[in-house]
Amino acid sequence: KQVNPYQKPLALLERVLTCFAEPGSLVIDLTQGTGSLEVAALERSAPADLKFITVEKNKYQFREAQTRLLKVCVQPMEEAGLVPDKWWELGKQVLN
Repeated sequence: KQVNPYQKPLALLERVLTCFAEPGSLVIDLTQGTGSLEVAALERSAPADLKFITVEKNKYQFREAQTRLLKVCVQPMEEAGLVPDKWWELGKQVLN
């Protein structure tokens, strides 16, 4: 689902991270949009242990980024039994 008209394909962003970021790098994303760069790093085989600083002024895109990152980070861990059920519920409350 594309909320941001400038949203990039995850495969392209993964390639950028693979080419330019080393494990443990700090990535500064001044135009976070809906969080595609962060999702690409988390879902795909980007270098390990990347740290992010992100900025987004559009509250709708920021909210979409929060939702996407919660799904990528918390939901798979919860399904594997690694995260208490409360965490996902707390994350959803933060978004409301």
